[in-house]
Amino acid sequence: MLKIGITGAGGFMGYHLSHNLPLSGDIQTVPFRTEFFSDPDSMIRFVSSCDAVIHLAAISRHENQQLMYDTNMEMTRSLIRALKTLGNNPPRLIFASTTHESKDTLYHASKRDARKLFKDWAEEHEAEFTTMLIPNCFGPFSRPFYNSFVSTFCFKTAHGEIPEVKNDELIPLIYINNLCAEFMKVLCSCTCDEEYIVEHDAEMRVSRVKALLGQFREKLIEKQKVPDLKSPLESALFDSFVSYFDYKSLMLESGIEISLSPEEIEIEKDTLLAENFYISGTRILHAENCRISVKLLKYGTDISQSYEITSEKPFNLLIPVWHNVEMSNISGKDIKLQLTRIS
Repeated sequence: MLKIGITGAGGFMGYHLSHNLPLSGDIQTVPFRTEFFSDPDSMIRFVSSCDAVIHLAAISRHENQQLMYDTNMEMTRSLIRALKTLGNNPPRLIFASTTHESKDTLYHASKRDARKLFKDWAEEHEAEFTTMLIPNCFGPFSRPFYNSFVSTFCFKTAHGEIPEVKNDELIPLIYINNLCAEFMKVLCSCTCDEEYIVEHDAEMRVSRVKALLGQFREKLIEKQKVPDLKSPLESALFDSFVSYFDYKSLMLESGIEISLSPEEIEIEKDTLLAENFYISGTRILHAENCRISVKLLKYGTDISQSYEITSEKPFNLLIPVWHNVEMSNISGKDIKLQLTRIS
């Protein structure tokens, strides 16, 4: 069992890596807390428990650019100080940087300077060290107005706002699930390259992302139809888009046109049925002429939403990725539901 520590585990990439990597069955994550950066003993215990450390923790946006730079560099030094106590037997280190590392901003300077410090440490202690250069990454639960323009556009469109295209560039994009697979590839590699350039999934103009999200909303909310998703990238954008809905907005009370083949679920009366989460593919739960209680639980958190549905008319509930579903049949009779993957 490979023990992996992830700094910044509470962030967007950290959430997905922390929950995605263990699904292989060969990886166990070592808990990390931000407080470890200011607690040398805790940081030493953390790195001592790891076979590999993925360093994600960083501030990428802040009003005070110098404070952002200084904070990022101090986190780097704190990690290196702990690693040095292990001599020439440290864990493997993977540093998450960006394909825009050369840009002339203090954030990008912190990535360049941190990389140099890690490289110097690795050479001195004969340690395995890799910098991953990552393109623009998007996915469910990415923080809007912070992580990526895609998360901002998804959030605004999901809430009925119109995103503004300020610079219609062609942007290389990678979906978070595919980035997690790239991390797994580096972790499992027998060789240790100093630099690993992560290939993007596809390139898309900012205006095209805006247009697609607008089409998703129009089809799903206004026309009550499942969008026609023509590529894996469009499916990934759709899964991301749905993750920004308020929980109450996931309930589509009127009928929705679904041409895909559903999975039938039978629930006996007075019975609770739990469906495991899916890491890809938004689902629609469809039923009619029944009374059920449904609970959505965001995986790995205490965030949840309950629905009690009594209706003779059809109802549909969107189920975002990374959510467990609990369904209780309170109809007083056996019922059949339909669960359809739409992305």
